[in-house]
Amino acid sequence: MTRTALAFIFLFAATTGQALAQEPAAKPRLAPEMLEMWERIEKMVVDMSEQFPAEKYDYKPAPEVRSFKEQLLHVASSNYYFIRLSGGKKTEATHAGRETKADVVAVLKESFRDAAAVINELGDAGLARMVKHPFEEHSVSLHRIWTMAAAHDGEHYGQLVIYYRLNGLVPPTTVQEQAVRPGQHD
Repeated sequence: MTRTALAFIFLFAATTGQALAQEPAAKPRLAPEMLEMWERIEKMVVDMSEQFPAEKYDYKPAPEVRSFKEQLLHVASSNYYFIRLSGGKKTEATHAGRETKADVVAVLKESFRDAAAVINELGDAGLARMVKHPFEEHSVSLHRIWTMAAAHDGEHYGQLVIYYRLNGLVPPTTVQEQAVRPGQHD
């Protein structure tokens, strides 16, 4: 596991732990915390999409898996799935004609922007609202739904790291870590 992936996991655990450690009288800050986590994963995935060479967007590590481009479009589609679960107005990404790198990056950015708008619109009270779990027979908060969305996108970020490495490229987050902490990277 890369240091960046571990840092993401520890950041999520620390953020969750801080929320649990607050006194009961403290006002929940669900929306700002979720937006902060969402913006962090957005930056990681979008930076990858922008920096991966256009001529390698159809690269697949094996024939039976998604190409780099298909991974990014899957993330965008999933973001819209979570928007739908939250009652958001915009319900799907339009992938028709999304063949170029610029098109894929645009729809990916749009999906993150639309999701952030829904999280912001929900606010603390909306994120605390209970909804049916999409895959199980019980209810969960919309905060949990958006935690699932961030975890999902983080899993695909991890997959995209492999695409970078198999092409002899260094992921943007590793480049950023190297600039801050030379010699302390994976």
